[in-house]
Amino acid sequence: MKFYITPPTVNNPDLTPLLNVEGPIEVYDVWEVFREDIIKFLEDLPNEVTYHTADGNLKNDKLKIVYEPYSFLTEISQRSRDIYYDHPDLHGPIKYNFISLCSAPQEYKYDLLDRFHTNKYFIYSNYPYSKVNATDYKWHPDTPLIEYKGKNGFSNLDIVKLTEIEFDHRGFQELIPLEYYQTNCDLVLESTIDTLFITEKTWKPIVFKKPFLVWGSQGLHAKLKDLGFELYDELFDYSFDGGVFDPNWRRLGRLCESIKPYMQMEPDTFKKKIKTVKDKIEFNYKHYCELFDVETRNRVRR
Repeated sequence: MKFYITPPTVNNPDLTPLLNVEGPIEVYDVWEVFREDIIKFLEDLPNEVTYHTADGNLKNDKLKIVYEPYSFLTEISQRSRDIYYDHPDLHGPIKYNFISLCSAPQEYKYDLLDRFHTNKYFIYSNYPYSKVNATDYKWHPDTPLIEYKGKNGFSNLDIVKLTEIEFDHRGFQELIPLEYYQTNCDLVLESTIDTLFITEKTWKPIVFKKPFLVWGSQGLHAKLKDLGFELYDELFDYSFDGGVFDPNWRRLGRLCESIKPYMQMEPDTFKKKIKTVKDKIEFNYKHYCELFDVETRNRVRR
């Protein structure tokens, strides 16, 4: 039996139907990580259980683990590509070197934003989901934001909303602001830094042909290479992301040091430097499109 945990019940799925199943069970739980309660439930079943997960670091002696790295790959739709590439009028002069899109309130994201939030060549959003009134935002309707005040003056209570494109009515995960078109690189803030989890946040710059660095779990860039993508070694030092385990505060420091020269560089100068990796950018886009087609067909078969 195949059992799918999908939106909108991802956070509170009803697993009781599995109690009456005889024979092997395959559970597809690819939209979240850190699923201790679900894993404990599956471990207690007498059945042989195969657990499909987007958690690239998950190990379990009782369950057969199948890593599903492409669960979020199709979240950036063909329509998104069409909108981006069919409107050259939006691709105006480059104003910024890096952009970071931040919604979910996470301290590790704020630690990075605090490093660069005053840099004129860095643009970012800080925009939680739920709006209570003109000035008060919450992450969820019943969850107020907990204040974060960085050493360099960044506050998560200072809401920063970038420019929405009037005709763009896609889902929240696919939206990109006008400033994204005006930026050289995507400095991606992934959904977690504690386990290997690749979401639409990482796929986005590949789809929209931008070089990128990801502030995510250690080893994420190496995993992308394992999946067939090219890294931009000509631009970035990835040593912060590999080798012996480093504490996250040290990894963040090394990441920020590696891009600091670009934070001081004129955007047009950086744009010229990016041309040296143009072939890699095109390769990654084509590789993504191939994987997109395969993943779409696989989901139809399931």
